[in-house]
Amino acid sequence: MTSGEGGSVITSNLEYYERAQSYVNCGRASATDQFRHRLIGFNYRITELQAVLLEAQLRRLPKQAKVRQANMDHLEKRLQGTPGIGFLKRDLRQTRVAAYQYVFKYSPEAFGGISRAAFLGGLEMEGIPCDGLFYEPVYRSALFPVDPSHWPALSWGRIEPLDLRGLYRCPVSERAAYEESVWLPHHLFLGGKKDADDIADAVRKVCENISELRGLKHPAIERKSMSRAERPRIEKRQY
Repeated sequence: MTSGEGGSVITSNLEYYERAQSYVNCGRASATDQFRHRLIGFNYRITELQAVLLEAQLRRLPKQAKVRQANMDHLEKRLQGTPGIGFLKRDLRQTRVAAYQYVFKYSPEAFGGISRAAFLGGLEMEGIPCDGLFYEPVYRSALFPVDPSHWPALSWGRIEPLDLRGLYRCPVSERAAYEESVWLPHHLFLGGKKDADDIADAVRKVCENISELRGLKHPAIERKSMSRAERPRIEKRQY
């Protein structure tokens, strides 16, 4: 949920509550201060207007969560057994899915090596909003090409400065981010069963005809193959 600036955190855990209070209130101690956390916080205190907007959304949340869950379950049933399409395993302790984005797996090798970018382009041409590189491993993000010479703290207590640019590699995360994951925005699942069927039909259609996308240079495909940091520099196009 959002209210422009600010949001809401709901917890029954006092320690989490105190941490959240400190984060949003410039790092100050919470009112209860039982766990005596001291941290660097920020001024994330929202206004009364934003709180009212959130309160109205809270009233709708239970019904929306139920509708989303039912439609996501229906989509998975429709697509179960589709070659090259996989689903995330759910923890058995999880009773409800808070789907900010619904994620499923596309396996390029099941489609003769045709890239996820082509699959995404095909889905978008079928009218299904989707994304690929929604998140990437933090160490690969354009936000963190840190040069140790610019950050003295990376040299403190070390013979050689810590260079984060080549220190980490998580191949499973990289494969998920750059080759496999397909993200669908949560609001696609707030409609009816027919909307979930439309998504399933589009996925199956693209999978069954994906050979037609091999080598295709289409704006939707080009956009999906680029990082989120690069996309703002692309001119707007009519698809």
